[in-house]
Amino acid sequence: MKVPDNKYAVIPNQLMIGKINFNDSNNYLVSNTLKSFVKRNKLVKSVGNNINFADIFGTNDSMDAKYNRPRVWDGQRYLTPSKKQSPNAKTFFDVFKT
Repeated sequence: MKVPDNKYAVIPNQLMIGKINFNDSNNYLVSNTLKSFVKRNKLVKSVGNNINFADIFGTNDSMDAKYNRPRVWDGQRYLTPSKKQSPNAKTFFDVFKT
C-alpha cells in the first residue's frame, strides 16, 4: 500500500493494511495470485475488487488489545491530536491526514 505524501501510517507489531483494491495498481502492489488464493481457500464469502487484508490475515485478539492498539492510539494521538478516539477501540484506520 502506498502511503500518500499528505498522510502517515502507525504500524505496531500487528497487521494494519486494511482494504486492498486489486484494480488500483498505482497505490497497491499485490501478488498476482493473492485474489485466487483468498477465493480458493474461502477466506471471505466473496472476492470482488477489494478485500480487507488485516481481517483475513491479521490478528485482533487480547494481545493486540494490550500491546498493539495502544501503540497505534498513542502514535495517532501524538501526530493528530484533533482526532479523538479511544485506546480501547477494536480497529484503527491505517492512515490519517496530518
